[in-house]
Amino acid sequence: MENNKLGKMLSTIFNQTEIEAGFEIVGALSRKANAFIANRAREADRKIQQAEHQEALANENELMSVEQR
Repeated sequence: MENNKLGKMLSTIFNQTEIEAGFEIVGALSRKANAFIANRAREADRKIQQAEHQEALANENELMSVEQR
């Protein structure tokens, strides 16, 4: 019986639908943020690889000046 009273008291304070919607919003935001960060990390890795490749070419051929590197 006390659990029932507590449930009724809490239902007047908290709206279950709003709370569930909030969790869905936070979950979606988290997924989008994770995707954004993963994409930026892949982009950074790609740029690092490009820079390392250019540096290797410059070191091999010595065709690029220090300023061009």
